[in-house]
Amino acid sequence: MRIIVLSLLFLLSGCEITPDQMYDYDKVHYSDVPKVINEESTGISAYKRVEPPYPKGALKNGFEGYVGLSFDIDETGKAINIKIIDSKPSYMFESVSLRALMEWDFSRLVVDGIPQEQRGKTIMFNFELE
Repeated sequence: MRIIVLSLLFLLSGCEITPDQMYDYDKVHYSDVPKVINEESTGISAYKRVEPPYPKGALKNGFEGYVGLSFDIDETGKAINIKIIDSKPSYMFESVSLRALMEWDFSRLVVDGIPQEQRGKTIMFNFELE
C-alpha cells in the first residue's frame, strides 16, 4: 500500500527523480545502534536517516524551498500517519520528503517493557542550493 501511495504522489507531483537518486546510499546516515528511549523523552531519536534527493527539475531551475511534515512513530520505530503541514513551493519537494521520512528508523519508546506509539512529531526538510 505504501508503494502505491508513494507512486501516486510521485506521479502527481511532477518531480523528476531518477532511480539512482531514490536510492543514494551515500545519503543514508546511521547512528551506532537503535536505542530504547523512556517516556520522558520529547525529541526525535532516529538511528537511520535518509536525506531526500534534490529533484532534477528544481535543481536545474534553481528552486529552493522546504517541506514541514507531521507524523507519528509506531511501535517498531517507523514513521506513520505522515502529513504535509507546510511546503514552499507547493508540490516541488513533497514527494521526495515523504519518501525519505518513510525510510527513517526511529528509536522505540518502551514503557514497562511494552513498545509504545509516539505521537505528534514534526520535522522540516530544507532544500537549499550551495
